[in-house]
Amino acid sequence: MKTKLNYTGYLVLFISIYLIVNLGFYKSYFSHLSDYSLLIHFHGAVMAAWFIYVITQTALMFKNNRKWHKYVGWSSVLLGILIIISIIGITKMGYNRDLKEGALAEKLNGQLLSFYMDILYFGLFYTIAIYKRKQLKTHIKYIIAATLVLFGPGIGRFMFFNFPQFEYTSFIANYYAYFILIGLWITESIRNKKITLKNNYLVIILMFVVYHYVNFNFGNSTIWQSIAQSIVNVLY
Repeated sequence: MKTKLNYTGYLVLFISIYLIVNLGFYKSYFSHLSDYSLLIHFHGAVMAAWFIYVITQTALMFKNNRKWHKYVGWSSVLLGILIIISIIGITKMGYNRDLKEGALAEKLNGQLLSFYMDILYFGLFYTIAIYKRKQLKTHIKYIIAATLVLFGPGIGRFMFFNFPQFEYTSFIANYYAYFILIGLWITESIRNKKITLKNNYLVIILMFVVYHYVNFNFGNSTIWQSIAQSIVNVLY
C-alpha cells in the first residue's frame, strides 16, 4: 500500500504539471495553432510527449507493470534527443528573428545561456535517472528534476497570463522548482518519520541553485559570450 500511495502522489504531481503547462500555453499557442510553423508544432509535440510519458510511466508503476515500464522507459531515449533538438531549433529560430529585427548579438548570446543550461540540466538529470533506473526512489527523483526543467516555460506563461498583477508572479515563475522539491522532501521526511540531509532532493535543490546562479551571473561574461558565439557560428 505504501508504494501505491507514493506513486499516487507522483501521478498527481505529473498530471498537475501537465495541466498547468496546457493552461499556460492556451493563450499563446493552442488558441492560435494555425499561426505557427512546423518547427514550433514539433517542439510542442515532443514537449507534450514528455509530460505524457512521465504520467504513463508512473501509472504503469502504480499498477506494478514493470515489464511495460521498462519498454516505454527505453523509448524515452529517442524522445529526450528529440526534445534537445527541438529546443536548439526553437532558439535558432528566435535568435535569427531577433537579430534581423536589430537586436544586438551580445544580448542574444547572453540569452542563449538559459536555453543551453536547460539542455544541459535536462540531459544531466535524465542521464542520472537512466543510470539509477534500478534504484527506483532515486530514479523517479531525477525524472522529476528533468521534468521540472521542462516545466519552466509552462508555469511562467501560466503565472503571467493568469496572475499578471500578483506581486510574486515573477518569483514563482523563476523559483517554482524549489517549492516543489522542498515540498517533496518534507513529505518524504514525514512519511519516513525521519529528516535526513543525505537525500537526493537536497542534491537536486543544490544543483538548481547552481543553475540559477550561472543563469543570472554569467550571460554577459567573456567566457560565455565566446562559447555562445561558437555555438551560433556552428549551428545557427
